[in-house]
Amino acid sequence: MSNVYLCQPAELAHAIGPLRAIGARVNDPDLPNTILKACLNKQAFFFACGNARFVLCPRPAAVLVWALWAIGPADHAEVGAAIESLALEIGVTRLEFWTARRGFDRVAARHGYLSRPDVWRGVPVTVWSKSL
Repeated sequence: MSNVYLCQPAELAHAIGPLRAIGARVNDPDLPNTILKACLNKQAFFFACGNARFVLCPRPAAVLVWALWAIGPADHAEVGAAIESLALEIGVTRLEFWTARRGFDRVAARHGYLSRPDVWRGVPVTVWSKSL
C-alpha cells in the first residue's frame, strides 16, 4: 500500500472540480464544501492512490467511501485493496458507498459488493456494501 497517501489540506483545493461534478449527479451542490469541512475537521479523510482520489468517512458500522474519482487511468483492484486496508487498519469491517452511476454494478459485483436501491435528495442511487 505504499502508493497510498493522505493528502495534505492544500491538496483539497484540487478536489473542488471533481467533487462539484459528483455533487451535481446526486443533486447536492454543497457536497464539495461539506466534504472539505469534514476533512479539515478530521471527520473524513482525503487520500490518493496512483491516479485515483477518494474521501473516506469513518462511521460506527462502516467506512463510507464518500467520493472516488480518477485523474487518469486507475487500477480498480489496487484502489479497492487500498480502501479495504485503510478500513481494516481502523478496525472497521464493512465498506459502503453510494452511486448514481449506471453500469457500475458490473465492477462492484465483481469486487464482492452487494447492492440495494435508495434515494438521495430525490435522485435514485444504489447503496453498495461489502463485509471485509
